[in-house]
Amino acid sequence: AATLLRIAHANLDRLAPHGERYGVTADRSDAPAEQGSDARDRDPGLQLLHDLRDLHLRYAEASLNYVILGQGAQAARDRELLEATSKCHEQTLRGMKWTVTRIKTAAPQVLSS
Repeated sequence: AATLLRIAHANLDRLAPHGERYGVTADRSDAPAEQGSDARDRDPGLQLLHDLRDLHLRYAEASLNYVILGQGAQAARDRELLEATSKCHEQTLRGMKWTVTRIKTAAPQVLSS
């Protein structure tokens, strides 16, 4: 989780200068945050699946946001913003692939036990 937080904050830092040019400030409240754990009340396997699903949905939302931002950058002919957005989007797509792989690995084990 700490690595994912670091990546999310790095992406915000990468995009912040471009936002400033357009009068937009980075809102870190949308960045993934460490959550209080109610995992003690759940089966660890089910908690893992829940967390992976939640993480995948966050990646999917970020991916759509990067697509929208990239389209705006193209329309504004802002090459620097488009490059920054593309790099952030690539990381997000890798994260989505990772979560799917982990879910495919964990789900059969958790659900059949």
